[in-house]
Amino acid sequence: MSDFTPIRLSAMHHIHVRCGATFVEKDGWQQPAFYNLLEDELSIIQNSVGICDVSPTRKLLIQGEDINSYLTNTSLGIEQTSIGNVTRFNRNNEVDTESFSSCCRLAENEILILSPPDCSTQVLTFLEEPVNQCAHIVDVTSGLSGIKIIGPKAQSLLSTVTDFDLTSKRFIDMSCAQVNLLGIHNFLLRIDIGSMRSYEIYFAREFGQYLWESLERYGKTINVAPIGINAINNLKINQHA
Repeated sequence: MSDFTPIRLSAMHHIHVRCGATFVEKDGWQQPAFYNLLEDELSIIQNSVGICDVSPTRKLLIQGEDINSYLTNTSLGIEQTSIGNVTRFNRNNEVDTESFSSCCRLAENEILILSPPDCSTQVLTFLEEPVNQCAHIVDVTSGLSGIKIIGPKAQSLLSTVTDFDLTSKRFIDMSCAQVNLLGIHNFLLRIDIGSMRSYEIYFAREFGQYLWESLERYGKTINVAPIGINAINNLKINQHA
């Protein structure tokens, strides 16, 4: 009998189908590569706001009273950070690469680790190294969906669905918070790509369709549109060029 590996689908998959997405199988997921020409999707990012499904991101929740000591003692060498801040890391402690992960300090005893699917197994392996400190890791990838909101009007769109203060003075680049968005608990990050304003929200999978369609509805006046992972990857590559 031949081996069969099922392909994962995000909670918004049927919406991507309806919008005419062209899919690619990547990292065990079927992901929307593009909806329109690359030039058109990059134009959306540059001039308005695009929304992209980032549900395949590996999501690891770490909780415990000894989180600071725990992170220091793993061979990943994650730097300690204050509540509300995001730091980037990878196995070699280099930051400007495509394989970086993000460490989001949500509370004194709670951290969310976000990793690209293609390097998440390595990250989890090092996080599970035996250390003496009390810290517990829970893989919440399947339970949380994710949406990237990117473009010069990204803040404007988010402001229509949350009362959280998104001004640059309050919520700067490399920040994170737990917020209420349309009555739903979300992990909110701001991780800009170069000079481009970029947010990510992570929330319970069952609200995927509701939140995606709500962003489409509230963003009609500012020409929000779905974008595929090709456009995001292109933007990141040009950032490091």
